[in-house]
Amino acid sequence: MGTKSRVTVASPFLALALLLTIVLPAAAATPAGRGTDRHCVSHLAAAPAGEDSVVVGSRCFATYEQAFEYGSRGQFNAPSNLRPSDVTPSMTVKAVAAGAPFLLGTYWDWGSYQGTSWSYWGSHGCTSTSGWNLASLSTGFGGADNRFESSKSFSNCNQNRHFEHPNYGGASRLCTPNCSDLGAMIDHTSSLRWWG
Repeated sequence: MGTKSRVTVASPFLALALLLTIVLPAAAATPAGRGTDRHCVSHLAAAPAGEDSVVVGSRCFATYEQAFEYGSRGQFNAPSNLRPSDVTPSMTVKAVAAGAPFLLGTYWDWGSYQGTSWSYWGSHGCTSTSGWNLASLSTGFGGADNRFESSKSFSNCNQNRHFEHPNYGGASRLCTPNCSDLGAMIDHTSSLRWWG
């Protein structure tokens, strides 16, 4: 009679666990509490100088291509693999030349321009004497208040200021115009101001 090899029940599970450890990326790569990335857009209505802008339309999308096309009101066909961190000032100039609104800024819930994004579009860019004020991030789409970790501004909005509280209160951080890391203001932005 031949000898039978003895296999324990644990060995297939051990092999599977080892395989998963090697093949799957570490769970620590995704910050706790963050879900699947989405890309949200709000259009702002212009307000008289010094007054608060009003959100007149907001939507969220699974891809940034869809979000950029919604933000541009369908006037710019974005590449299918477009990510929010790929947007350049020259791309926004081309979109405006095609009849799109102005992209004021994009904000991310992770540092280094990664994760879920929120983009704000308006009827004009910024100058040294005019800009945009958004008194509360709880208007428009939900979930933006106290979520930002990095930001970029466009359309000559070279002063991109984050405020800790609604109505421009509390501590603030000025990005000129971009911040890959908001430092002490990470997850502490409740209102925004853009200026040229």
